[in-house]
Amino acid sequence: LYRFGAFKCIFFEHFIRNRLKRAGLSLRIKECDLLKIPHGGIFNDGFRCLIPDVVIDTTDGRCLVYDVKYKYWDERYGVNREDLFQLHTYVGRYSCEREVIGCGFVFPIPEKRLNEITVDRTIPDDKGKIGVAIKENRLKMAGLDIPFYVVFLVVPEEAVGEANRNSCAEQFDTNVKSLTT
Repeated sequence: LYRFGAFKCIFFEHFIRNRLKRAGLSLRIKECDLLKIPHGGIFNDGFRCLIPDVVIDTTDGRCLVYDVKYKYWDERYGVNREDLFQLHTYVGRYSCEREVIGCGFVFPIPEKRLNEITVDRTIPDDKGKIGVAIKENRLKMAGLDIPFYVVFLVVPEEAVGEANRNSCAEQFDTNVKSLTT
């Protein structure tokens, strides 16, 4: 799908989680986390665990919830319906335990496709190129009004060699902290 070499769905998610940790953000470990919802069946005592891809804990006890997608971004339709429902479920359940101050999705996007999408802001990398592009909106549900972001990690066209992959990763480290503000 994209020129990430060995990176596929789970590897992209792992890559994003590692980059966020290297940027100094506190991430919740991916496990059942005791946040469950009833599923109506008998398996697992009738509950399903909620395990978002990325939960960023802030120093003041709040959090941000993100889902990482290794999919083609469709500018016309945006995030698909099922993925939106999934994020709404995560935000709804997490907001019962703590204040959710942001949520959204992280997608890779090839540098050559960047001019095909409309974004609200961009963050330059250390070479002056766009490293991260962001669409911003609001998620309103159950009395909540939370910042909603679709974050694009721009994958340079030349990101096929080890040096360029490392450069892309370093750019992401440099820019990722803006996701928590």
